[in-house]
Amino acid sequence: MLGARQKWKLSPRLLRRPVPTSHGWARKSRFQKLESCNLIGVGSWILLDDDSRAISQSDFQHLVELATYSGLTFTKLYDSARLKDWVDEARIRTTFYGDNKKTINEIFYHVKRTQYYYLSRTGPSFREDEAEPFMNIRNYCLETLDGLFRENGNAKLYGVDDEKWTLKKVLRRFIWHDRIHGKAITRILEKQRQLRLIDKYQDPFQFSLLS
Repeated sequence: MLGARQKWKLSPRLLRRPVPTSHGWARKSRFQKLESCNLIGVGSWILLDDDSRAISQSDFQHLVELATYSGLTFTKLYDSARLKDWVDEARIRTTFYGDNKKTINEIFYHVKRTQYYYLSRTGPSFREDEAEPFMNIRNYCLETLDGLFRENGNAKLYGVDDEKWTLKKVLRRFIWHDRIHGKAITRILEKQRQLRLIDKYQDPFQFSLLS
């Protein structure tokens, strides 16, 4: 079982492991893994055929490892930012979900809280503690999902608020959410650089290589 308080350090060997695709397993770089279309991107809110397919314990564990790596990458990006409360005025607007996140801090804490939302889609009872560090929450969520997988595999279909979920879809959404908001933070950092508020910034997701 995964330890909720465990400090994750993924080895270079692990980051080179194959990843699942609709055509089987393919060897990709760690950044291409996070770009894999079956994990993120199109159809993030729907239940894809791939989401409900049976997968082995080892394949599921690899998805857990990828969700861990995604969380570590997101926190690395956040920690590297200096002007976390700088307001990007172009982001000030109201959306269907409420006020748009306009600072790096607002984006980070939104992603941090949303981890509990994704876990709640599978029905377990738990106590939210937003004072916990980001990766403690991520590890707790993944440990809980791992326990559910050991009980039912990926076969159980969860229905919450008129949306269908499987454990694989939950993991896909973790990664997708890290990525879209990691890109939003990177855009804010690029704007800060263009305004000469900072000299440079880190790009741990390597969005610049994928554009």
